[in-house]
Amino acid sequence: MLKFLTSLSLVHVSSVALASNAANVCETPNYIAHAVSSERAPGVNQSDIKTLRSFLKNNDRAGMYLMLYRLTGEEFWLMDAQITTFSGIWGGTALETNYQIKLRNQDKYDDSIDKFSLKIATNMLKWVEKSVADGERGIVDIGVLLMKGDGEVWKSKGLLNEYPGRVLFFNLIQYQVTDFHNTLGLGSLYSAYAVVQRGGQMGKRIADFEGNPNFSILKSKDDRFVTVLDNRTCKVEAFIDNDTRPLGVLKQTLNKALDENDPEYYDRLWLWEFMQGNQDTAEEYNSAVWQNGRPLPNPNIKGRYYHNAKTGGWHYANDKEKVASIDVINALNEYRRRTMKFRISKGMPAEPQLPGRYKSGL
Repeated sequence: MLKFLTSLSLVHVSSVALASNAANVCETPNYIAHAVSSERAPGVNQSDIKTLRSFLKNNDRAGMYLMLYRLTGEEFWLMDAQITTFSGIWGGTALETNYQIKLRNQDKYDDSIDKFSLKIATNMLKWVEKSVADGERGIVDIGVLLMKGDGEVWKSKGLLNEYPGRVLFFNLIQYQVTDFHNTLGLGSLYSAYAVVQRGGQMGKRIADFEGNPNFSILKSKDDRFVTVLDNRTCKVEAFIDNDTRPLGVLKQTLNKALDENDPEYYDRLWLWEFMQGNQDTAEEYNSAVWQNGRPLPNPNIKGRYYHNAKTGGWHYANDKEKVASIDVINALNEYRRRTMKFRISKGMPAEPQLPGRYKSGL
């Protein structure tokens, strides 16, 4: 334990309760201790490529992105680390956007979101490797990363028009004039829709992991960068850059843990289940979550009501007040009973489950 803590001398740790065998695994934790200047960044070399590939082999997509930031100083990789871990405003909005796209393109969007994200990370690394081979130290033009590194994967599925990364050209001053045409397409509309819907609330919050012995929370000195590591695998579980403001105006998601008292808690579990994201491995998409062209229902959400696992009752989503009407409660309980029975008949859990790695003591 002392050896692990010594390696964190550049940060303060808000939670370092390690599993018994984790000290040896995480002797050199992968996190961002301070901002990196692109002018002073060391760049990527051939030896680094091998390490970067190893992150992808372990499906630690964010781990690769954080290393790329440390090597290049390009903040684009910080954004990708948040998106691929479904963290904060970036990750929650991306999750909701992909959900909206999948609803309308079931036949084309045939990967789990984790596997889709892994394909994108793999293609991003391809362009970094090309840069190294060309003597450019792994520095890749952001426009290329958006429309080729990311866009090529969407295009391979016939979804380039729906590619949500288009909207990012609004956020990059150097492209707002010359490449403004890239923002045109349904992808930008889906992203905007996700922002005004529940997207920003669906992102992981750092507070979700506080007090959980399975995870360590590592902060930079100025609290700008916050990284959550899984103590058992050393993979990056969540990452937040508190300085980034999507589209220059959106604030970071409030760092308040979601729990059984929050309707968003059940919405997020259902999104993870349906999109098959935030899983331990990037598996193939399981069509069991579909029924007659629609996602399986959520037994914990019904209109403006949600079922609270802590109280065992139904509450109003807008103010969290408990429902008092016996007739309404009976109708909601019947909905929940039928929905859970239906889900079981399709080979799914009665209700969406919290990932096992989040449970303390495992």
